[in-house]
Amino acid sequence: MRTRLFLSLLLAGLLAFTATATVLGQVPGPALNLTGAKKQDAKRRVSVKVQCLDQDCTATATGRIKLSGGKSSTVAAKGALKLRPVTKEIAARIAIKLKPKITQRGHRAVRKTLKQGGTAKAKVTITAVGANGATSVGKRNVVLRLG
Repeated sequence: MRTRLFLSLLLAGLLAFTATATVLGQVPGPALNLTGAKKQDAKRRVSVKVQCLDQDCTATATGRIKLSGGKSSTVAAKGALKLRPVTKEIAARIAIKLKPKITQRGHRAVRKTLKQGGTAKAKVTITAVGANGATSVGKRNVVLRLG
């Protein structure tokens, strides 16, 4: 009798703990490993290598490019340019390159700013959703240069 009561209380406690952890968002997301060159040529894409270490995941790469310096005639130099998002499914412990695209207008603005002596810095944000639905976010900064 005591054993059954103990087991039922233990089971109820475990169920309450897992329900609380799920409600509060304490389920850990996939562990991310982000690599890639920190300085890249100003092409139409920015490359980041993504690896989910502990589980299969779906990773999305987005980001912005911030332009500074150069002549003030560069219209896009006053704000940030968006990168087009890219989504891929990644198996556990397999590294895959995600390459969010720079728009054609943005690419022209980046090249013009760099030719005028300015700088272009991309901040790529990787959002990974694991098999259990939990998310992890990682960021990678890349400096663009004329190539």
